[in-house]
Amino acid sequence: MLFVAVLQFAIRPLLALMPDPALQVALVHSAFNLSAAVMALARQLNPAQASTGPRLEVLTFSLRALGPNGAVALNASELMVLRALVRSPDQRLAHWQLLEIMALSATDANQAKLAVRMSRLRKKLDSLGFSGPTLQVIRQEGYQLCLPVQLL
Repeated sequence: MLFVAVLQFAIRPLLALMPDPALQVALVHSAFNLSAAVMALARQLNPAQASTGPRLEVLTFSLRALGPNGAVALNASELMVLRALVRSPDQRLAHWQLLEIMALSATDANQAKLAVRMSRLRKKLDSLGFSGPTLQVIRQEGYQLCLPVQLL
């Protein structure tokens, strides 16, 4: 997307001016979040890419997800993960981003906790009756949501 290329070009000189690595990381994270938000908005506004099949509806205030076969209850952590996946480019997040969302440090034990939590979320989404994969593991990278989603 042109916006991402322009954003990357724009922050490069700023990174050179910042002596503190923490400020550089903060700037890169802010740029990533901004580009992800713009791409999520573009996906929502572009009717040509809209799916005509069933979509996952996430009721944020009642912590429920709706699909063709009914509804499932979500916990707050699962809701935060779904919201972040929907807003990210290609509905994909890296392991470290998911650990951060769940307020877990990057240890082996927490990697295992992440895998268990994502497996539970996948089972909930699978029980809603969608054909095909709902949540995929991207090996050595993270997870990708494979459904059209509407946050309500």
